[in-house]
Amino acid sequence: MIDIEKDRLFCCGPFFFVLVAFILSQIASKRCQYLSVPDGTYLNARYLASDVGIWCFTMEGGTTVTYSEDGRINESVCDGTFRAAQGFSVASTALGAIVIIVMVLVPCCAPLSGPRMYGGVGILLLLTCLMEGLTFLMLQSELCTCPNEPNGCACELTTGGNCGIAAAVFWFVSALLSCGMAKADPGSTGER
Repeated sequence: MIDIEKDRLFCCGPFFFVLVAFILSQIASKRCQYLSVPDGTYLNARYLASDVGIWCFTMEGGTTVTYSEDGRINESVCDGTFRAAQGFSVASTALGAIVIIVMVLVPCCAPLSGPRMYGGVGILLLLTCLMEGLTFLMLQSELCTCPNEPNGCACELTTGGNCGIAAAVFWFVSALLSCGMAKADPGSTGER
């Protein structure tokens, strides 16, 4: 038999960390200040960027432009590694949303609530943490490695990148809490 207090902890304990992680992840992916590019980088002949985000960038004057607004963005900026980081950002958002929905709906369904559910959510949270971490592939894109520069270059994390780190930590902590709850009650069958 499942303890009602444990279900409340599941709703309040890991769920709090999941919500914080999701909010931080959204801030990270939507800000145009994920990375600070070295000495201003020309994304094409028109744009001198000071900061880049996953979906947009900030010009020297503070104006933000999305990558889709100008199809002429230099392809070396949005190379395959950069596009992969964008894909991992979408994956972490989708997985995070699924986890939130599961965590809200499952406690209402007694047959689904139990150790297997906690373990399953824990695995989803670990995958979400992995996707959030793989978003940092942006640091390996040509934008940050500057293969044409003799001395190379390096990007620095800014507000969005720091929120991405915090989100990955919160995803991981919520996964540990969820998996810990699955191990705490191994004899339960999920019946009330």
